[in-house]
Amino acid sequence: MADEPSNELKFEVTLSESRENVTLRFGAPATLNAGGIEGLIAAIAHVRSQMSPEISPDPVMQGQVAACIDPRYSIGVDPMRGGVMLGLRHPGLGWLYFQIPHQGTARLRELLAEHSHPAQTPGAAH
Repeated sequence: MADEPSNELKFEVTLSESRENVTLRFGAPATLNAGGIEGLIAAIAHVRSQMSPEISPDPVMQGQVAACIDPRYSIGVDPMRGGVMLGLRHPGLGWLYFQIPHQGTARLRELLAEHSHPAQTPGAAH
């Protein structure tokens, strides 16, 4: 009888002192459902945020870039910190939320307007 898929995976993540490597230790083999995969991705993303080298603050768009085409999005006000809460739906990572301070929204609006001319950017029609 096969094990039922689970939304929990028991594993240990150890970040090296240099912060350049991670050791993952898994127990017995596990069959995960979508919730279990989401938990694993979240744990690994958290550890990656602590590693060196850190992710570049500037986008690196050299060569082919894996992009989500026409993602769903949501925009709302962040009642706790002010500013705007921007949500983008990634098909594998789920909803990713970004809190943008009010002063950053003006610049984002300018950049979106600057790059959203249909003649310059095919497919930019929202």
